[in-house]
Amino acid sequence: AAYKDIQATLGTVPDMFKTLPDVAVAGAWAEIKGVQLNPNTALNGKTKELLGLAVASQIPCQYCIYFHTLAAKANGASDEEIKEAIAMAAIVRHWSTMLNGSQVDLATFKKQTD
Repeated sequence: AAYKDIQATLGTVPDMFKTLPDVAVAGAWAEIKGVQLNPNTALNGKTKELLGLAVASQIPCQYCIYFHTLAAKANGASDEEIKEAIAMAAIVRHWSTMLNGSQVDLATFKKQTD
């Protein structure tokens, strides 16, 4: 049933679903359809895909970067928004490295942030 719904929704069944054990396909599809492809969530499609691109840039995953870049554009993201999402991922990674490596006191950081 999941394969039929994927086919009906996407027009094809991408190979990524075929990499899963049969028992996992329905759950994986429900997650993607329920969040990523669902237009009735708190985040709009463009924001979700820009987040996906930012995370994919950090993993890094060339498949995910390719997909989320195209999906972000399909959802209305400009080249500048795509660059900014990637830049934000880099900034977070940079400061995470600095804070963790320097062992900045978390309680103090929280007080300063608050």
